[in-house]
Amino acid sequence: MRLLCRMLLMGALLSCGVRAQAQPVELVVSAAASLKDVMAAIARDYHKRQPNVRVRFNFASSGTLQRQIEQGAPVDLFIAAADKNMNELAARNLIDKKTRHVLAGNVLVLIAPQNSKLPLRRFKDVVSPALTHIAIGGPAVPAGMRAEEVFRKLGIWPQVQRKAVRGKDVREVLTQVELGNVEAGVVYRTDAAVSRRVRVVAIAPASMHQPIRYPLAVIAGSEHPLEARAFAAYLVGAQSKVALRKYGFVVK
Repeated sequence: MRLLCRMLLMGALLSCGVRAQAQPVELVVSAAASLKDVMAAIARDYHKRQPNVRVRFNFASSGTLQRQIEQGAPVDLFIAAADKNMNELAARNLIDKKTRHVLAGNVLVLIAPQNSKLPLRRFKDVVSPALTHIAIGGPAVPAGMRAEEVFRKLGIWPQVQRKAVRGKDVREVLTQVELGNVEAGVVYRTDAAVSRRVRVVAIAPASMHQPIRYPLAVIAGSEHPLEARAFAAYLVGAQSKVALRKYGFVVK
């Protein structure tokens, strides 16, 4: 009788275990807007390997995503476009610090519409009277911060500031240039690469701005910490590095 009870109990536990493993999990990943295309590709590959895990992305500027997390938004994993945002969350113990890694880097570029006739060759050329508007990420947008650093080093930020159209994230900056609403814009190389309507006219030397890095970390209040850690490990693994390089990111 005892043996029968044990067998029935074991069968019930195994049955529960199977159902638990089959239970689908949705991970919410808040990621910098410039990662939109590559993250979609990586998530598709990951879902093939882990069919019970579906990744839902929330793309926006890193500053906006940081504020959402600070206000208690249900997020499992955060990928920022600047160390500053991750550092501030870490200071408030809102991330699992052991899971923090650098995903990739990027390059800052000056772009213009594909059919532009303006003689833009360098970042300094944006002071030309012929250029009346330039799109730049807002003060809380990492690409905007890096652009401001470049123009300050060149000693032309006051002139640029008067012409600046500030975008809520780097993809909005790209869109403004694509539509011809502005004569130029500052984005990452990876953003320019996904558009046929813009061209890169200049590359900012890395020495002119703070390093462009994408730190990632699991959120301390994640509802699915095990799955979030597993996805974070996949993101910094060899398979994802292939995709990141393909989309133009700097990967070590």
